[in-house]
Amino acid sequence: MKDNMKEKDLTVDFFFGNEEINPFNAPQMCVVRRLSNAYHELENEKIPANKAEINLRIAKLSFYEELIDICIQTDFSQADIIALYEEEDLAEIAWLFWNDVKCPVTDVLLLIAKLAYCDEISDKVIDFLV
Repeated sequence: MKDNMKEKDLTVDFFFGNEEINPFNAPQMCVVRRLSNAYHELENEKIPANKAEINLRIAKLSFYEELIDICIQTDFSQADIIALYEEEDLAEIAWLFWNDVKCPVTDVLLLIAKLAYCDEISDKVIDFLV
């Protein structure tokens, strides 16, 4: 059956928003799916009771949306982005830097990459920041 497939069939791209995603890039699709699910879970929660909670939810939705865009638009390592969901401490630090310090998402991901690959450094930095 593979012999009957046209070569161009293997290069078909799916679209997420306005960006192309190669469907055979499984790690990237996994990251986008995780981020998209987190975004939709947050979006579908009950309406918050006060204005502060509403503002926090809007900020978190913006954060997830920006992470999804960065994941799609760049060749940034998917392992670094997945680290946000495997390490709660890293996710908290990423959120702190993005929301409180107003650090760009690309810089947040670079920080996560450095922390994720060196346990000794990450433990010290996490203890310091949290």
